[in-house]
Amino acid sequence: MEKIDGVNLTEGSISKKIISFAIPLLFGYILYTGYNIVDMIWVGNLLGKDAVAASSVSFVLIYILISLASGASTGTAVLIARYYGAKKYDKVEKVASNSYFLSIIISIILTVIGLCSYNLVLKFVNVTGNIFNLASGYLRICLFGFIFMYMFFLAIAILRGIGDTMSSLVFLVISSVVNIVLDPFLISGIGPFKKLGLNGAAYATVIAQAIAVVIGLLFIGRKNKLLKFDPRKFIPDKQIMMDLIKLSFPTAMQQVLLSVGISIVSSYVNSFGKDVTAGYGVATKIDSIVTMVVMALSAATTSITGQLIGAKKEERVKEVFRSGIIISIVPALLVTVLSLLIPEQILSLFVPNKEVLEIGASYLRIVSLGYMAVTATSILTGIFSGAGKTFMTMVFTIVQLWLIRIPITSIASKTSLNYKGIWIAILISNVSGLIINMIFYFWGGWKKTTVKSKNIVQ
Repeated sequence: MEKIDGVNLTEGSISKKIISFAIPLLFGYILYTGYNIVDMIWVGNLLGKDAVAASSVSFVLIYILISLASGASTGTAVLIARYYGAKKYDKVEKVASNSYFLSIIISIILTVIGLCSYNLVLKFVNVTGNIFNLASGYLRICLFGFIFMYMFFLAIAILRGIGDTMSSLVFLVISSVVNIVLDPFLISGIGPFKKLGLNGAAYATVIAQAIAVVIGLLFIGRKNKLLKFDPRKFIPDKQIMMDLIKLSFPTAMQQVLLSVGISIVSSYVNSFGKDVTAGYGVATKIDSIVTMVVMALSAATTSITGQLIGAKKEERVKEVFRSGIIISIVPALLVTVLSLLIPEQILSLFVPNKEVLEIGASYLRIVSLGYMAVTATSILTGIFSGAGKTFMTMVFTIVQLWLIRIPITSIASKTSLNYKGIWIAILISNVSGLIINMIFYFWGGWKKTTVKSKNIVQ
């Protein structure tokens, strides 16, 4: 059987493996955030506030699709990491081909559902008038291009499974550059291009993702023929398909429940008026820095744990835990210290209003106390996902967000604490999330059944 050219994450220093794996991902997330900001700048400067509002409203539905696509690709990353660690390259090939096949089916289903319901969603969130028309056109184009978004996440997941994150960063750079360059041409109709307005921004995004997917799949196929996108290999394997669904579905649902839950918390924030909404909005920009670190570290520990279990080196997962926790504390501690000492100065980069700054600063002084808990939790969820316990990570998210944060938010926001009660609810839920995950880790429940699974490990 032909070998697969990847990165062996089971040998050498675990600390170095985590850092070398996570850094390209972190840069990728930063780049993704940056190009979304640039995209919004183009829309705002070329089309005005209605287009910005329509784009912002549309992102609610798009984010759910992103959550589904990224979550659904997790199963692919876990299974490929597992079989790659076990050096069962024929199984890696089957996982890749079945993932390609499944992604096409799921993309078609979700696209049809989205096209049948996107206008209803806009009406449900009370979007009307010109903003409704703009958002409707924007969403329709994005939905038709959803398959490229899904395939993009899948290509990255395949590469993550074999330990390669640098290549995925290159594909993201290509997508970002194409999107940023196309935006003004398609929005304003520069040169031979027709003026498309906000629809132009949607087309730019879809085209950029399509180009990145084609280049990505060609690269994967050229570097590793066993991972090539080849419709002739699309022969469904019942057991692998079931494993993919079992691993991916909980993560996809977790991401959707997370986005919906955060929206509910935001609705409580909005009830206190525009200043509190603005303060919360700018303060969560700092949250996004921590979130990017969390995503990178979680992905790193997922792939490393998957390869270790596949290689039957489960004892080294303890090293992933220890090294991961230490590494995660460093960036979290830095952001926490800055958030406690100079929150107003940091937030003044985004907004000059004194009242908004004071509200945002109050958020950072409370919520930042839990940043280390958030990054440490990401290490644990990565380990559990790599061990195949994606259902448990979904359950822990439901408990943390829906049984702790939202109920406390509902109660505390109606007391004399006002909006600060929401900040306290977020802090309590983040610390509670770490405690819950720690208990599960030390109990060892994540080791059970997964390590013994005949169809995955042996």
